[in-house]
Amino acid sequence: AKRVVGDDHRLTAEILRLLGHLHLTRESCDEDGRCEEAERATLEALAIQREILGEDHDETLATSNTLGRIYIEQKRFEEAEQVFSATLEASRRVRGEEHQGTLLVMGNLALAYKRLERFDEAVGVYEETLAIQQKALGEGHADTAIALFQLATILRDAGRYEESAGYFEQAIKVDTQALGPDHPYVADDLEEYAKLRRKMGETAR
Repeated sequence: AKRVVGDDHRLTAEILRLLGHLHLTRESCDEDGRCEEAERATLEALAIQREILGEDHDETLATSNTLGRIYIEQKRFEEAEQVFSATLEASRRVRGEEHQGTLLVMGNLALAYKRLERFDEAVGVYEETLAIQQKALGEGHADTAIALFQLATILRDAGRYEESAGYFEQAIKVDTQALGPDHPYVADDLEEYAKLRRKMGETAR
């Protein structure tokens, strides 16, 4: 692509971004130096996009999000948090808080907080995500159930078991109504809720 269209062409940046994403979505980009390859390709794409499209362009924001995910894979959690925080600020400003790209970055930022064991901040992001989903999609939407599940999980990890139980119960209810009782998401809800109940039983002894 570089020989045909040049180093700074928009198509070159998109190819490099997709190359970085390809490395990232394999079983583990950490094997055989693939994370390093993904990082190099993504950083190069990001530099081109910032030059041609600007910091706040949708494609630039998507590539920034990919870079943060690579840092998560590399266990560079503080760098990931910095990338996601900056990307989220720009995404909110340009796309709006209800845009799926903004919500995706919010989920990744919460994950970075979780890996850093900054549970209160992770909970705050998931609470905000849930509020946005409920407003945009309604309380009975399957995507709202995902937000409920994520919030329930991080509250469990933070040791806030009673709060977690309430959100798991809501997720089970919404998924069952929206998707049917035999859907895999309902099974996931029930499995994670059971883990929570076991933890609650252990702490009550």
